[in-house]
Amino acid sequence: MAVETLTKSGLAKSVAFVVSLWSFGAEARPNGEPQACANCHYEKLGPTIDVTMSNRDPQLGETINLKVSLSANAPGALRTGLMVSTDSSGEFSVVEADYMRLNTPTQILHSQPKNLVGGKADFELAWKAPASPGVAKFTVWSITGNSNGTDADDNHATTSFQLAFGCAAKNFYPDADKDGYGNLNRPTLACTQPANMIPEGGDCDDQNVMISPANTEICNIVDDNCDGTIDENLGCGLVYIDADGDGYGSPSSALSYGASGSGFSLNNKDCNDMDPGVFPGAPEQLNGRDDDCNGQVDDVAVGAVPEPMPSTSPSTAPTTAPIVRDRTPAGGTNCALEWRRNSGDSSWVFGLLAAAALVRRRGYGPTSRHSWR
Repeated sequence: MAVETLTKSGLAKSVAFVVSLWSFGAEARPNGEPQACANCHYEKLGPTIDVTMSNRDPQLGETINLKVSLSANAPGALRTGLMVSTDSSGEFSVVEADYMRLNTPTQILHSQPKNLVGGKADFELAWKAPASPGVAKFTVWSITGNSNGTDADDNHATTSFQLAFGCAAKNFYPDADKDGYGNLNRPTLACTQPANMIPEGGDCDDQNVMISPANTEICNIVDDNCDGTIDENLGCGLVYIDADGDGYGSPSSALSYGASGSGFSLNNKDCNDMDPGVFPGAPEQLNGRDDDCNGQVDDVAVGAVPEPMPSTSPSTAPTTAPIVRDRTPAGGTNCALEWRRNSGDSSWVFGLLAAAALVRRRGYGPTSRHSWR
């Protein structure tokens, strides 16, 4: 009986404890919890976190103020809280005693959540730089909560940043592919160069030695030179084989991705990819073929029909037409015609010459007794 009573009593206490937790589950916990919010809240709609500092280049031992601005992204969010920590560098101190508390010198969190006004809220805190030069890494966790009685609908977000003190720090990068350019997505701020890191960043794919700011862009749908664009200024696209080099590809060739030129074309309209004189827009000629790839053979306009080339066979006499040249003296009349010998118009000239010779032989010339009047 006693056991049963204790059991019931224990059950009642357990229920009361669960109810007490339930009542705070929808809020950023009133006294905060010194752990990452990701342990118990969703990240899908966590707040936007923005951190501003009174001095981003503090001197050794200098205290600076930090303001953490939170903007809710989850529908129905009413309040918010946060936790900030460093990697064992420097010391936090409380600025807003009503809302913040110190958990350890390197960790500070809210002592009670803040209500969101217009979906926003700010927390202020202070941090003192160490006495020796270095770089501190800060991590900020934050959540937004509503009033539906469950922490399942609360949402968290996390961000981090680095702050140098007492030195002229710069970013260094890991170089996994050893191409001389570090991973631009993994900068590490340091006063001196860490082991296995380099000062030159800019590598957008640190697992591929063929990709870096020093590489040449090629047609491969990849940002080879890490300038943020792909295959720029190369005329890349789906290309066809251009075997005859006339700028037009064969429609029957295998389709691939690349650049035009060097045996490839973005056009596949060549109707004869083995003849460089045959392509769309080529001048049509009377040669028994479709020179311009319009589907018609020898479709030359009448006015553009070229004259047949003259025969150069030894057995064929030239057929040049007679040329008449005007040799009329100034102020005179036409006194002569010049005829070029050809196959059709010169036979009578030879006949006339033969008759004149015959007359001369028979004594009818100027010295003859006969007179021709």
